[in-house]
Amino acid sequence: MAVTVPTDPGNAELFLIEFGYLPAEAAKDPAAFERAVAAAQGYYGLPETGHWDAATNRKILGAPRCGCSDVQRASAAAGFWGIKDLTYAIQRRPDAPGLSPAAFDDAVARAFSAWSACCGVVFTRTDSPQANLLLSIGRGSRAGFDGPSGTLAYAYLPPQPGFAGQLQMLYDNDEPWAVDGNPAGIDVETVSCHEFGHFLGFDHDPTPGQLMYAIYDPRINSPQSNDRARAASVYGGPRNRPVPPVVPVQPPSGKHSVEIMLRLDGVVSGPHVLDLNKRPS
Repeated sequence: MAVTVPTDPGNAELFLIEFGYLPAEAAKDPAAFERAVAAAQGYYGLPETGHWDAATNRKILGAPRCGCSDVQRASAAAGFWGIKDLTYAIQRRPDAPGLSPAAFDDAVARAFSAWSACCGVVFTRTDSPQANLLLSIGRGSRAGFDGPSGTLAYAYLPPQPGFAGQLQMLYDNDEPWAVDGNPAGIDVETVSCHEFGHFLGFDHDPTPGQLMYAIYDPRINSPQSNDRARAASVYGGPRNRPVPPVVPVQPPSGKHSVEIMLRLDGVVSGPHVLDLNKRPS
């Protein structure tokens, strides 16, 4: 999905500001610009020369990616949910040819389920505009997008600890959205799962191969080791299914055996007959 982008210091400056490498007020400071370029090169796995050359331009500006910042927030500014039962509403779906509403909805549901499988948050779909998480589309610069490729989607992060309000995610309506790993398109499940990590409060991970790495990789459509560890540390492990209660059985009068129920690793099995006349061997 790479695109050809002309080498332009103006494009570089905009990129570095947009994705958190360069404070806007320092954009005209040559030393600050060089440090920002080096930081971006490091994130993208390039030699940290501090010079925006053709290779840097091609690798960074040509990569389809998330629209959120690459620079992690200070721990004091990090926000997470104070509730673990979240609702979501699909307000508008992308208009991509061949993408049915049902296929899109199923991909979104799988992406939410992937996060529930590794942390204690449960996501439930609703049609209410008061849902915690709103999914919609945008197009063009006014919505924060740049046409095909480049920025694919973005989501807002909880603004403070104990958050219990509402956040939004937007898909770029100019992308060729697809499902089931179609190599001709941008995979809905992969991008959704990444953005839902932002919904949960997670910044970009600088490690390639992790779901929360900023650059799109259609092979990674579920939380990886770092992602799962972060999710569990904030929200706890996945919720366990309730275990059926064990009802004790009283032995009938005059008999020397009793039926018992065994609970092994959360699973109830039985009944089993225990002969009270036998001593353990």
